Amino acid sequence: IAETKPEHLVLDLRFDGGGDISKTIAFFNGLAAAVPGRIYVIVSRLTFSAGIVAAALVEQSAPDRVQIVGEPVGDRLRFWSEGRHVCLPDSKYCMKLTDGLWDLVKGCAQEPGCYGDTWGGRVPDLDPDLAAPLLAESWLLGDDPAITAIESHMWGCKSCEAEPGDGG
Repeated sequence: IAETKPEHLVLDLRFDGGGDISKTIAFFNGLAAAVPGRIYVIVSRLTFSAGIVAAALVEQSAPDRVQIVGEPVGDRLRFWSEGRHVCLPDSKYCMKLTDGLWDLVKGCAQEPGCYGDTWGGRVPDLDPDLAAPLLAESWLLGDDPAITAIESHMWGCKSCEAEPGDGG
């Protein structure tokens, strides 16, 4: 991004199942400053945890230039994440204990376990501005409804609004 200096950017988080946001927070916090035009953030029902936070960070940094594209994210904007594996001493059953609370709408600073307020990312919602669910039919036909919706939005082209299977 620093080298090519794009006017607009598409950030695809559709399959971002999460991870350690502390490793990418500086990138997502600085993204809007590096791109002067529109930023299209593609999300889906498979966007979780750090992917949701990444979308919120970008949206928060430039709400007037960011368009959320796709379908609703895979979790609420208030969720538990982070944590560690714990094993029960007698049964030896192990599980992941998630003990980090995130609330990307209201924050959670006054609540036990609040983790998310450390990183920011406050948004009223992440509802798609441009609805474009990725359906099996579209995928099998080689179509990408999100890219089609972005093209249509950017250039206002009615011919971009293709039906699945017509090469969109």
